[in-house]
Amino acid sequence: MRKQSRYQQGSIRKVPRATGFAWEVRFSEWQNGKRHQRTLTFDAVVYRTEKDVRKALEQTVSQVNAGAGARRADAKFMDVCTLYRQEHL
Repeated sequence: MRKQSRYQQGSIRKVPRATGFAWEVRFSEWQNGKRHQRTLTFDAVVYRTEKDVRKALEQTVSQVNAGAGARRADAKFMDVCTLYRQEHL
């Protein structure tokens, strides 16, 4: 059994919200020898179809599955800003 982080494709489902719906992407990953379920939520106003969500995830999924850039794949916006300030300013 493979115990490194990988998204494969995950499962996407529509989740009702008070004002419409959201997209929920569910996948599992291995951390410290244990399997953990993770969930990402995408706003339906920005991502209108399941195809739009898959397109947004495409680069992240390929990086994590390849084992390259896993750290970059989960980067938050402020992490990117901090890195830019440290290395380029």
